[in-house]
Amino acid sequence: MMQAAVPATAMALRARAAYFTSWFAALLFALVLGVLAASPAQAAPLQLTRDADVVQAWPAVTVLHDADSRLNAAGALAAATRFARPTTAYASLGMQAGTTWVRIPIAVAGDATNGWVMQIDYALLDEVDVYIDFPDGLRNIASVGRMQHQVGEALKGRVPGVLLRLEPGASYTVLLRVKSVGPKILPISFMQPNAVLPA
Repeated sequence: MMQAAVPATAMALRARAAYFTSWFAALLFALVLGVLAASPAQAAPLQLTRDADVVQAWPAVTVLHDADSRLNAAGALAAATRFARPTTAYASLGMQAGTTWVRIPIAVAGDATNGWVMQIDYALLDEVDVYIDFPDGLRNIASVGRMQHQVGEALKGRVPGVLLRLEPGASYTVLLRVKSVGPKILPISFMQPNAVLPA
């Protein structure tokens, strides 16, 4: 009877070891997923090159929903880990109360033009403030919403547009503050001036 019990004990030990191994693997997998989820969303910078007349911004967009509109531009820029890739339809954030901050990293090629136009091809945005993080600090470039007095480098036209003066060979972060009662539809593009059609 004792000899029969030995193999059974060995089998029980092997089963327990297999259970703990699979449990540990599942725990490790969950930890890896947690770390990835906690990591800040990183989008590859848009490449503004000499040969690119029009560059669509959505693949590089990350957003931060500021429901209580408490953040200013400097606070939003500093909250990089809170930005995330949109999970909504392409170029649309739907109906969102409060403010939405939009972050777009860009890299200007060394042989590219130093003047670019950023355009949002949707006219019904109430407030849109445009900021650029330059090497010497964050600057408010323009206000281009339909309920705002358009100032700075705003281009008067059918849809929000702004002239960006960018140094070839440099990288920047474009930051938008968007607030609107209606849907936040954001078909954003960067264009060379010769590609901008009359409004």
